[in-house]
Amino acid sequence: MPKKQGHLVIVGGPESRVPEREILTRAAHLAGGASTRVCILAAGKKANADHLSALGTAFDALGVRGVTCHLLADRKQVDAPEVLEAIDAASCVVLTAADPADLAKAFKGTTAERRVHEAFERRGACVMVVGGASSGISRHMVAEGKSDIHPRAGLISLTEGLGFLDRVVIDHHFSDKQRMGRLLSIVAQKPDLIGVGVDARTAMVVTPGRRLEVIGQATVTILDGRTMSYCSAGQVPPDAILAMGNVQLHLLPAGFAFDLEGGLPPSRGVIGAKVPPALHEVVSQLVSALPFKP
Repeated sequence: MPKKQGHLVIVGGPESRVPEREILTRAAHLAGGASTRVCILAAGKKANADHLSALGTAFDALGVRGVTCHLLADRKQVDAPEVLEAIDAASCVVLTAADPADLAKAFKGTTAERRVHEAFERRGACVMVVGGASSGISRHMVAEGKSDIHPRAGLISLTEGLGFLDRVVIDHHFSDKQRMGRLLSIVAQKPDLIGVGVDARTAMVVTPGRRLEVIGQATVTILDGRTMSYCSAGQVPPDAILAMGNVQLHLLPAGFAFDLEGGLPPSRGVIGAKVPPALHEVVSQLVSALPFKP
């Protein structure tokens, strides 16, 4: 029997208390449909009990009955026996946090972190991350940094996230919080990383090693600085606007899907049968899963 494939549903942020119904429905479908068991983990002292309850109610409205919700203010609560049991029983693990630092501080190095990775890699569970938690799902995440429409020297710093994806930095609430400058600043600082901005009411669905799809209401923005011909970082004072040349931008609206094996669906005829090499390569890197190393 073939191993069940895990999926990542990376939600840029809900406009209200819960993500779009389409996004929740897709997560439930990927996790097993009617038999889905959902474990919702809200990390950090800013975690909101009402938000957690609303998310659980939204899944219940879809017919998902096996839903458990856990408010995790500190690391001791994260590794509580009932939380570990819920993760082990889940086919869909939902991580939510107001800030990516809250997620990393709560989960990094815990038994719960290992159990979520095991659920994803060994059992093929769907892992959905919402809002601030979406920025903490990759190995690299934003530790701190202001939103700005311009890229600036010293605007951001990076730290280690949960490591489900490699060589990628993800920013949430991308368009509504005007974070293009922040993402460009990341690319300027670390051009070997792919910068990804996920809008609110939008999700990037990743089948590791194979497929990328955008669902919801808005867009996913991808910045690739590996072909960058010029950048003034290191030559200007802190907070100065950066000069950058030949940064590739890919704008993927909701409804876009690309499979590394099958290519673009026939309905994407505007691009044609031949997939642009730059798009193929950047998607290939973006969906690269990073095996968990405890």
